[in-house]
Amino acid sequence: MWNILAKVLGAANPWLGAAAAAAGAYGDYQEAKAQQKSEQQSAQYNEQVATRNAQLARDQAAEEERRYSIDSRMKIGEMRAALGASGTQLTGTPMDLLEQAARISQQDILSIRRQGELQAQSFEMDAAMEHRRYKSAGRAGFQGKLAAVLSGGFNTANAFKWTGPSAPGRSYSPQFKDD
Repeated sequence: MWNILAKVLGAANPWLGAAAAAAGAYGDYQEAKAQQKSEQQSAQYNEQVATRNAQLARDQAAEEERRYSIDSRMKIGEMRAALGASGTQLTGTPMDLLEQAARISQQDILSIRRQGELQAQSFEMDAAMEHRRYKSAGRAGFQGKLAAVLSGGFNTANAFKWTGPSAPGRSYSPQFKDD
């Protein structure tokens, strides 16, 4: 919009055209700056959430592991008590059953721990991706602001329609239209 206004006003008065082009460049610069800030804030927030979720996944797995361990020991204790109450000796097959129950319980505990760690690692990968998005938004914002400044400078200079030979020793000078 500002470029069109700069051309229209520049046809009437180059100073008005240059002012419109500069205002457009400033607006484009501010828009690129706001976009950069918004994307960086979003990425930073998402990174923090993913990092917290990774820690929560580990904490939940540790708590689930602790509860399962307690429940397993209680069940094995109940099995041992039931075998003792029935008069069965805790040797041979009954002892093998108790040992097998303890091994299965330990495998389940390790599985709970592993699942929690896998979930936490997944959240950490999300956090790393958001960190890269934060950096990328910074680079894109810089490029957008640079493009706004360069484009605005070109449009401002173009409002004067700089002309002149490019031979050494000769300088450019704006040509003003006499109305």
